[in-house]
Amino acid sequence: MASSSGHDDHALARVPQTARFHWFSVATQRFGQLSTLASFLIGATLGFGMTFWNAVLAITLGAVILEVMTVFTGIAGQREGLSTSLLARWTGFGAAGASLIGLAIGLSAVGWFGIQNAVSADGLVNLVGVLPSWGWALVVGLAITAIVVQGVGSMAWAAYVTVPAFLLMAGWSIAVELSRHDLGALTSAQPAGPPLSLLQGTTIVAGGFIVGAVITPDMSRFNRSGKDVVKQTVVGITVGEYVIGLIGVLLALALRTNDVIAIVTSTSGFLGTLIIVAATIKVNDWNLYAASLGVVTFVDQAFGRRLHRGAVTVVVGVLGSLLGAAGSSTTSPTSSTCWASSSRRSPESWSPSTSSPAPGAPGSTRPATAANSPPPRPCGCPRD
Repeated sequence: MASSSGHDDHALARVPQTARFHWFSVATQRFGQLSTLASFLIGATLGFGMTFWNAVLAITLGAVILEVMTVFTGIAGQREGLSTSLLARWTGFGAAGASLIGLAIGLSAVGWFGIQNAVSADGLVNLVGVLPSWGWALVVGLAITAIVVQGVGSMAWAAYVTVPAFLLMAGWSIAVELSRHDLGALTSAQPAGPPLSLLQGTTIVAGGFIVGAVITPDMSRFNRSGKDVVKQTVVGITVGEYVIGLIGVLLALALRTNDVIAIVTSTSGFLGTLIIVAATIKVNDWNLYAASLGVVTFVDQAFGRRLHRGAVTVVVGVLGSLLGAAGSSTTSPTSSTCWASSSRRSPESWSPSTSSPAPGAPGSTRPATAANSPPPRPCGCPRD
């Protein structure tokens, strides 16, 4: 892989061909953004309100919307070699518009960086302890900052480790749970919650990654060709949405609840800790990277001053880590922190045993209850 100049990653310039990466390197990072805990929750939201095959159709339509948008924005970024906010200047927004877009991306991304740190800190406190939640938020945030300071090359190596690690460890927890159920019966089971229409389901799927699709140029500017953009989009979005999303659907149909993320993170000790850390790093590094590019563009377009992306990353990363630490003890179980909330409860409190079907499940003599079937909650967790 080519090295980027001084870890600035050509923040205010076109990325030269010599600094671009093989498509698999970029695709791994893109897939890492889609194979997340939020993706499981989106699938579970569909499975709680739709039958399996209706959920498949909703995922298909949502994935098509995302793929079309991602391909077009991605090819634009690849051809010009420019970040999203810089590209905006030359697509009708002008210098003022580009600066505002950069600021909006920067503020949004650093906010989500802090939220993700706070959520992971809550999970680590429950699994490991040792440090308070604000301490874990700082540790996780500063560790990710150290990775992002080094640029996309360093983030690629982090993805090579965290993406397969997350898939293997989370997959093991899920396989154990699904092995207790008849998959054939699940595909024909009725959902436990209020029904969702096909339009609602499609919107949930597309909305879960729409921001990531819009800011694709931040990543695709490192692609070598338009074909590479298409390949990584098809692999990343199709596999990510179908594999991760449909697993979430099956879990919701099996457990008769949309609160399934605790299953993924329920493994205690070292393995559970690794799941949370891997899930955070492979998504949150791109939150911080997008924030640094947005801030650099804003300052350049608004004030005419060029800042080094690496230096900005340190400042933004520390700020985001502090925000995560401040919010880690005050966050409520909203859509962005729902999986952390569920991980505080023992999965046995709602998960069916091997000898007793879940309430409302096929073969069960017990009706679904409010305790076992919480109302569906919309998920606004961004996966970018």
